[in-house]
Amino acid sequence: MTRLTALWYGWEQARLQMTGMLPWLRELDHQLPILYGDDGPFRNCAASGDLGESRHHSSSEMPAEQAPENWWKWWD
Repeated sequence: MTRLTALWYGWEQARLQMTGMLPWLRELDHQLPILYGDDGPFRNCAASGDLGESRHHSSSEMPAEQAPENWWKWWD
């Protein structure tokens, strides 16, 4: 979560600067292999294929649960 939060905060700062995207993209390029690496939190995820299907297999170490109904509508 720390890496994702740092990337998000970096994005929010970078998008407001005229030349902020380039350094942010370099940071993203550095972080993605870690996030998707063999020990990373997204190691069991894959991008959508030709049929638009994506996959995620929950790790036995950290099971994932569905968010409660209306969880993502807190800003309304």
